[in-house]
Amino acid sequence: MFGAHAGVGPATVRLAFPPEPRLLGTVRLVVGIVARKAGMGAEGIEDLKVAVSETCAVAVGDLNRAGRLDPIEIDLVESADRFGIEVRDRAPAPTAAPGDPGDG
Repeated sequence: MFGAHAGVGPATVRLAFPPEPRLLGTVRLVVGIVARKAGMGAEGIEDLKVAVSETCAVAVGDLNRAGRLDPIEIDLVESADRFGIEVRDRAPAPTAAPGDPGDG
């Protein structure tokens, strides 16, 4: 699913994709295009593409390990003074093994 919301407020591009590693290249491409259109420089775009693809790769792995097919959702939001990205997934939170730091 790919959509854009027009209007006075921030422009949002929303992308949702199944947890398949082969789609990470497409995610990088979309992020790069939207960031370029938002006015980001080449170095910032590359850093952003790496950060988003690594985040999505973790979500893909978490969802696959949990046996879930829920989509990963990305919002790319451009306003007058900033550009932001939010990545969401529905993978279950990891549980600490007995004896791990944070247990208890």
